[in-house]
Amino acid sequence: MRVHITNIYGQSYKSTALIAQDMTAKIAKQLGFEEISIYNYPVDTDSESELSKRLDGIFAGFGNDDVLILQLPTWNGEKFDRKFINKVKGYTNSKLVIFIHDIIALMFESNRYLLPTIIDSLNQADVLILPSENMRKFLVRSGVKVNKILIQEMWDHLYNYPGWIEPPFKQQISFIGNPEKFDFVKKWPYSSVRLNLYAPKPTDFNPRIDYMDSQSDVSLMPLLQKNGGFGLVWGEESYWHEYMAHNTSYKLGTYLAAGIPVIVDQSNANAQVVQANNLGLVVSSLSEAVEKIQAMTKQEYSELQKSVRNFGELLRQGYFTKHVLIDAVFYLLQSPRMVRDYELKNTDNVAFRIKTIEETLDFIIENHACVSRFGDGETDIMRGKNIPYQTYNPELAQKLRNIISIQSNEDFVVCLSDVFEGQERYTDAANRFWREHLKQNQEFYNAVCNASWYGNTFISRPYMDLVDKSQSSRYFDKIKKLWQNQKILIVEGKNTCSGVGNDLFAGAQSIDRIICPAANAFDKIDQIKEAIIENAEDKLVLLMLGPTAKVIAADLASKGMWIVDIGHIDSEYEWFKMGANQKVKLAGKHTAEFNYDEEIVLERNEQLAKEIIIDLS
Repeated sequence: MRVHITNIYGQSYKSTALIAQDMTAKIAKQLGFEEISIYNYPVDTDSESELSKRLDGIFAGFGNDDVLILQLPTWNGEKFDRKFINKVKGYTNSKLVIFIHDIIALMFESNRYLLPTIIDSLNQADVLILPSENMRKFLVRSGVKVNKILIQEMWDHLYNYPGWIEPPFKQQISFIGNPEKFDFVKKWPYSSVRLNLYAPKPTDFNPRIDYMDSQSDVSLMPLLQKNGGFGLVWGEESYWHEYMAHNTSYKLGTYLAAGIPVIVDQSNANAQVVQANNLGLVVSSLSEAVEKIQAMTKQEYSELQKSVRNFGELLRQGYFTKHVLIDAVFYLLQSPRMVRDYELKNTDNVAFRIKTIEETLDFIIENHACVSRFGDGETDIMRGKNIPYQTYNPELAQKLRNIISIQSNEDFVVCLSDVFEGQERYTDAANRFWREHLKQNQEFYNAVCNASWYGNTFISRPYMDLVDKSQSSRYFDKIKKLWQNQKILIVEGKNTCSGVGNDLFAGAQSIDRIICPAANAFDKIDQIKEAIIENAEDKLVLLMLGPTAKVIAADLASKGMWIVDIGHIDSEYEWFKMGANQKVKLAGKHTAEFNYDEEIVLERNEQLAKEIIIDLS
C-alpha cells in the first residue's frame, strides 16, 4: 500500500490555490507520500476517450490497495473532478481522502447550483478534510454523509527565516488582497490607522493607504515583520462575508507565521481560534478594530505578539497539515472494529436546536441575558432585500450576519423563529408563509446559523399564529416577569406606542421612552445607542425597533446593560386580550404585519408624553 497526494500545476505562481496545494503536497512528501500531478487545461477540449487516456496517464503510479489524498478543487471543473474520483474508486480496496481547499458553490453565488453535484462527489470519500467546523456543519446539513470528517482549522505557512525580525508595535494594518475583490479597501476612511495594502498602486489611489505592491512569499514575510502592526482578514460584501464564515483564509496563516497579530470578523471561521489563543482582535466592524488599536498599549501588543510567535511556530513547521494528514491515514489503517468505534464518536448532530418559548424566557430571566431576535425581516435584509420599515443597508446586513452566527450564552441570547420542525403547531396561514420562507432560505440558514442552539424568537409572538392558544396566558404572565418591579426604558419607533391603552407594562416600577424613526432607524443607530447609554442606568431596556434592535442589543450587551429586543409584543398582547383569531388593525398605533403605518392618528396621551425623555424621530 502506498499513499499518494495530488498537486496542481499550470496556474500563476501568485495563485493562492497553487501555493496552498503545493505547500500541502510538500508537507505530505516529507511524510513519505507520493505526488500525483494534475495540470490545468481546458477539459472541454477533450473527448471522452481523450479524457480517459489522460486519466490513465495521471494514475500510472496508482494501484490496488493504495490511498489517494485528492486536493479539491482541481480547478479543471466538476466534470474532471467527478471522473477523477470515479477512477480512484475503480481500484480494488483503494481509499479516497478528499482535502477541501474551497467549495466552488460557496465561492461564487452564480455557482450555487453546483452544490448538489459537489455533495455527491464528496460522499464518495472515505475521509473528508475540511477547513473549519462551520464548513462541516454546512456540508452535513446540505447532505454530506461521510462518516469520518477531520478539521484542518488553520493554514500552515512554511517559512525558514534567516533571522527573526520582531514586528514593531505600530497603529497600522496590513492587508493582502486584490482591492477589486474587496471594495472596503478602496474606501479606507481611517487616517489615524493607515492601511498597508500589498497590491499595485492605482491611478486613483487612496491617500490613507500605503501601497506595498504585490510580493512574492520570499519578500512578503520580511516586509510584514518589518511593518508590524496587525494583519487583516476581512470582507464586507455579503458574498465574501459568508465565504469567510466557512472557509479558512490562507492569508490568516501568513500573518501569524510572520509574527503579527490579526484582526478578524466575529463570524470568521477562525474567530474562536484567534480568541482562544490570544492571536489578535475579534471585532464586529472595522471601526471597532480601529478604536481598539488606538486604545492599545505597547505592553498589550507585546502580549498578543508573544502568543502569535508561539502559535506561528506551529504554522512555520507545517503542524496543522501534518496533523490532519497523519490522522486521515491513521484512521484508514485501523482495524474494522476500531474504525466503527471512531465513527460512532464522530457522528454528532449538527442541527441547531431552538429552545421553546418557556425555556427561552426562563433562561433570559434567570441570567438577565440580553436578547437579539431574528425573524423573516432580518433574513430578507441579510439577503439584500428591502423590508417595509428598513431599506437594505450593506452595513446592517453584515452586522446581522455576524450576530446570527454568535453562540448564545448566559450574557447574550440570539433567537430564531421556531419553524424548522413541528410546523403543525401553527395556523394554516402561518404554515403557508413559513413553508415558502424556508423553501427560499433553508440553504441560507444552513450556511449562517453556526451556533449549537438558539432562543425562540416567538417569545414576543406567543398567541396569534399558534393553533393551541391555551398556553398563551401563561406565556404572557411569564414574559411580564421580565419587567415586574423594574424600571424600564422603552426604545421604539414613533408610531409603536407599546403598552399604551393596555396593561402590558402595568407591573413595571417606572417607564421612560426614547422615540426613534418609524422607518430606517439604522440611519440613526449611533444617536440611539448614545441616548440609551446615557439613560439606561438601573433600567431594563426594551427594544421595539426592527432589525436595528438586533444590532443595538448585540453592541450594548457587553456594557453591563440588560437589553432585550422584544419586537411586536404590543400587537400580540392586544390580540390576545381581544381573543382575536385573525390579525386586527389597532387604532392609534402601529400594528404588526399592517405595513407602512397608513392612516395612523396618534391621539394625545398625557401619560405617554410624560414618559418620553428623548425624541429622535
